[in-house]
Amino acid sequence: MFENRFKEEVRQLISDQEVDVYCLRLYDFWNETHYREDEHWCAHQYYRPFLVRYREGFECKWNDRPQHCGRFAENVFELPHKLSDIRLKHLGWVKKEDRMAKFKRYRELDPDGTYGSTEQYQSILDENPNLVRFEE
Repeated sequence: MFENRFKEEVRQLISDQEVDVYCLRLYDFWNETHYREDEHWCAHQYYRPFLVRYREGFECKWNDRPQHCGRFAENVFELPHKLSDIRLKHLGWVKKEDRMAKFKRYRELDPDGTYGSTEQYQSILDENPNLVRFEE
């Protein structure tokens, strides 16, 4: 879910015909109001592509890993791109049952941490993670 100000700024972003990819920071929420921040959960410190314009004729090259394969083509940065300070709230970790399902899936698809980090996978089970309140 985009932060609230996205609705005021999205038209300006998508109307810029010189930019096809906007990179944003993703915040992994552990409850409705707080995101997780520690050595294993710091996605919000990095910009990644999240808003991508379709370009007819662009030949996508996809990653075929069974886990952590990405949400966009590997060659997405061949398109003109830019950073945006709009933040993205990742709510897929908010419910404990969802965290457990992801933990089990990660362990099944990547038991040796080949595509990710076994330490991060194990940290999903942490009962007392460091949480930071998200301020709009």
